[in-house]
Amino acid sequence: MNSRKLLVVIGIVVFLGMTALITSCGTPSLEYRMNYQGRLTSSRGGPIDGNRTMTFRLFQSETGGSAIWSESHSNVPVTNGLFNVVLGSNNALDESEFHRPLWLEIVVAGQTLSARQPLYGAPYAFSLVPGAVIKGNIAKTETYSSTLSVANFGNGQALAGYSLGGIGAYFEGGGQGRNSAALRVYNRNATQGMATYMVNKSNFATAHFSNSGTGEVLYLTNGGTNSAGSGGGDFITARNQPENDTQFRVRTDGRVFADAGYSTGAGDVAEMLPAVEGLEPGDTLVIGPQGKLPRSTKAYQPTVVGVYSTAPGFIGGQPVDQILEDHVPLAIAGIVPVRATAENGAIQLGDLLTTSSTPGHAMKATQDRPGTIIGKALGELASGTGTVNILIMLR
Repeated sequence: MNSRKLLVVIGIVVFLGMTALITSCGTPSLEYRMNYQGRLTSSRGGPIDGNRTMTFRLFQSETGGSAIWSESHSNVPVTNGLFNVVLGSNNALDESEFHRPLWLEIVVAGQTLSARQPLYGAPYAFSLVPGAVIKGNIAKTETYSSTLSVANFGNGQALAGYSLGGIGAYFEGGGQGRNSAALRVYNRNATQGMATYMVNKSNFATAHFSNSGTGEVLYLTNGGTNSAGSGGGDFITARNQPENDTQFRVRTDGRVFADAGYSTGAGDVAEMLPAVEGLEPGDTLVIGPQGKLPRSTKAYQPTVVGVYSTAPGFIGGQPVDQILEDHVPLAIAGIVPVRATAENGAIQLGDLLTTSSTPGHAMKATQDRPGTIIGKALGELASGTGTVNILIMLR
């Protein structure tokens, strides 16, 4: 062997972006491998025949340094100097190493061949032509179950999408649940990192969320560990620029804070209370047996508590994720429509209202009986029955 110095005179590396090869036996599986072909000659230039033991190593430099990968192949057939091996079949290649220049070193029968060979990519691996499609059917048991993985080990962008007049990036999925979402963004920086950062310079919305089904349009979770939200950060924080002044905030415990208050087109403050069946918005309600609210049935009824709210602007006692059965919103402050009767005289603006003998209806109060007044009329009713607005003023 020493008298016949081995030289690799022809080395062809077929390297198509870590081409995935399917094993020829057993259950097919995708692995990271690359094909290498070469030709061995003696020092006189003649081709070599027979089987040889070969070791292949990858380096980050042309000379010196330590190998970042190595594997050996025994009894490699060499015919008329030609041989072929599949690198990565004995020791899997790490695809994360192929983002930089690499050199291949070959050892044949214990003799290291001079001049490491640089790895080159196939021309069509340099870029993708417009309209190119990457398809795959990879099981989730694989190390990377994505059809395409993009990584940048420096400080630049790993993936950029740009379109002059259309969509910069489009994602479509058909999976179920958040683990199979059409788009999932994950940040590994536990201190100052952000999963998503969007900037918009137009007069249109920065983000538009739409759900044509029956699910939520926006679903938020944090690191809270219990109903008090311990361990979690704010769900929402809204700030102005450049002052960085917080205007609106939803804390992890569910409390809401706003600089300028809360505005609504609804007209009253209500409280969810247990009630009997068959009630209607606008009914005047009283305290009944077991604390359930029924309609009022008598004039100047001292157990009156308010009016069944039609469109409350705020509801107390209402759980966030539960619909209370056998409860109604009782208006306890603000303006609310009330079913009324003129049985005690026409109702004028500013009249005090109390319960009447007509079930669930309010009437003009001509007597000042403590505990029977529900509010002040903001509308008029000349005769019969109807609906008037009332300013709730229990006294």
